[in-house]
Amino acid sequence: MDRELRVLKDGHLLGEINFYYDSQTSGMAIIEVNKVVDLEHGQKAVIPLYRFEQEFSHEEFNSIAKIKAFDETYFAALPDIKEQMGDGLIKFEYEAVHYRYVISTTGIIGITDIYADFAKNQKELKLHSATHISYDATMPSTSLESNFSLLTRLCAVGSLNCPEAVFARVKK
Repeated sequence: MDRELRVLKDGHLLGEINFYYDSQTSGMAIIEVNKVVDLEHGQKAVIPLYRFEQEFSHEEFNSIAKIKAFDETYFAALPDIKEQMGDGLIKFEYEAVHYRYVISTTGIIGITDIYADFAKNQKELKLHSATHISYDATMPSTSLESNFSLLTRLCAVGSLNCPEAVFARVKK
């Protein structure tokens, strides 16, 4: 369910929300909002308004459609958004994303790459073991599973068995 939402107004970036989950129902959102201003001769300017982080929670979703509805409601409730969404063509889009995490306990277990395409409901995890190449693993998933849940599921695999593992997201 981790995802990056871009909201466009007449083709210009109105806002962006990156949802990072620490369970299937809650996490942290990094929010950026702009103001799209009409200039003369049909030109527009994009002016940054604010950027902040906010915790969020919701019931467990069982479909992509319900997540998209949540995203649209969540975005529309942000300050300075409602009046901007009243005019112009608003488009919600999800980019394919590459996430990276370091998995560790008392030492590093490995690095995982998660390739996610929320709009296509596809997600794949690849573990690069820090101890031996034979422990490398691949796991498929869907956009309904949070990265945290996917990493926890990976750590339950018999060859890893790392229930106390810590997952540190590598930032862009």
